[in-house]
Amino acid sequence: MLLSACGGGATQTPTQAPATHILENGRYDKIIVAIPKDPENLYPLNGNGAPRNLFFWNIYETLFDYDDENNLVPSIGKSITIVDDKTYDVTIYDVVTDSEGNHITANDVVYSVNWLIDSGNAVKYDIFESIEAVDDVTVRWHWNEAPSSWTELEFPLVRTNIFSQAAFESHNFSTEPVGTGSYIVKDYTVGSSLILEANDNYWLLKNPEIMNTHLD
Repeated sequence: MLLSACGGGATQTPTQAPATHILENGRYDKIIVAIPKDPENLYPLNGNGAPRNLFFWNIYETLFDYDDENNLVPSIGKSITIVDDKTYDVTIYDVVTDSEGNHITANDVVYSVNWLIDSGNAVKYDIFESIEAVDDVTVRWHWNEAPSSWTELEFPLVRTNIFSQAAFESHNFSTEPVGTGSYIVKDYTVGSSLILEANDNYWLLKNPEIMNTHLD
């Protein structure tokens, strides 16, 4: 997928041009998407404004997603257990890997969250107190007050991108991110273009038995 950053004001609406044709394997050979503003970098920030959310969902994944009725559905996260009013345990799938094969564990979730907070970009994290890894697949979230609804947890649980600590420490994620998503970054030129390629090693494709728990 090729995304070209076009000049113009922020009021422009992202547009998608038709793909040239569909290949024998059922994939489009190229998709061109014009966006009103260059994202400047590809760090796994959790802002949800255009143009970031236009294609970041293809590179990175979060713990959960929302369906059309705003119900939480699995992504990397498998389930949530409410330990008490201010403590929630999130279990992640034990088969999640990024595009380089790094296994995603609870420690990676903790690292991703703390990195986001330290970066100063933890949007709508007011209810957050701390996070810890209970075991390889269980993350314990501590809230500073009891959430009144799932809406209060949208940004921690649904809009925080999860990635491998090992990958982050060995790559410049600003231009060469390594994510768990269904596409990988092949080339990125700041202010010009971003080329994404289908991730043939996408972890969910390797585990079709759980694919029906996820959004299409």
